[in-house]
Amino acid sequence: MFEQAISRLRLTSIRGQILGFAVLAALIPALVTAVISYVQNQRALTDKVTQELVTASAQAGRESDAWLRERIYELRVFASSYVISENLGRRRQVGRLADFLNSEPDSATTKNSS
Repeated sequence: MFEQAISRLRLTSIRGQILGFAVLAALIPALVTAVISYVQNQRALTDKVTQELVTASAQAGRESDAWLRERIYELRVFASSYVISENLGRRRQVGRLADFLNSEPDSATTKNSS
């Protein structure tokens, strides 16, 4: 089989064998270089994507932390507000308003429409 391939490629003469060897000597390093380049580029792209994902997730974490801190600050401001605490005390005293607010929406609309 190998002898048939050699005879088909006319590598039986010294000139043909040297030509075949020269072609192989040029192709093998080129193929090896292409494979190494592909592997290195794939590794570099993977590292770059990983770094970008880490950066994006860190940024999202900082943004959500800032949002949470803002909400906590607002909650503390509202909780310490005199107006809110005073109105909560009044709401406890006014039972009729609480009954109205807790009533069903259908009964509230029928009272208003009649």
